[in-house]
Amino acid sequence: MDVGLASGRGAARERNEDACAADQGFLAVADGMGGHRAGEVAAALALACVRQPLPARRAAREAVRELFDQAHRTIQEQALLHADRRGMGTTLTALWVVDGRAVVGHVGDSRAYLVRQGVAHQLTQDHSVAAELVRNGTLTQEEAWHHPHRHVLTRSLGGPEPVTVDVVEVALQPGDRLVLCTDGVSAVVRDGELAQVVQSCTSAQQAACSLVELARARGSRDDMTVAVAFIDAGDVGGQVAGGFGQVDEGGSGQ
Repeated sequence: MDVGLASGRGAARERNEDACAADQGFLAVADGMGGHRAGEVAAALALACVRQPLPARRAAREAVRELFDQAHRTIQEQALLHADRRGMGTTLTALWVVDGRAVVGHVGDSRAYLVRQGVAHQLTQDHSVAAELVRNGTLTQEEAWHHPHRHVLTRSLGGPEPVTVDVVEVALQPGDRLVLCTDGVSAVVRDGELAQVVQSCTSAQQAACSLVELARARGSRDDMTVAVAFIDAGDVGGQVAGGFGQVDEGGSGQ
């Protein structure tokens, strides 16, 4: 599996509060929020908690929820210990390749995509006010693209309430490309453009850098972070069956 990472500061930001990670079989991006560098602390804490292998596929979903719950509690604890970190939080989208499948855990409005045969399939659902309005039929997708509250989150790690983690699985095929990105990219790069860029690149690192540069050229005001993996036959054990998993919303307790 070929992996790549790229990140850049948004035009309206004093510093980059995103975080990202890529290992063999693991990708993650997080978009931190909070004053006095607290956002970058929350994002880094979240990645540190989940950056570990998953058990066998049968137990993978529950393991993802436990890791996200640990990240949620860790951020809460650090916010209580440090007055200048009160109110900090983060999105988190993390992906593991396990037994020829991608297992994705997700909270917030960072995204995971599967690019297959030149088409980008969004695997995650944004946890934002605008996305909720689309899902209940109040807004169209195009209206949500321009909605003033499209970046207002309805879920994040580190808040006072227990967090609900979405978990989705998808069977992988050789040639698939997996893309995780923060909203500094998805706010200015359409899905079709993302697929075109990623499909045209010869390496995961080139794809990650190209997406960040495109978002920068579009004048993205928010921090821009991308993690990419190119899947080959060795990652799927010779499997060629496709199909998409369903989002599984499961609560994780305190």
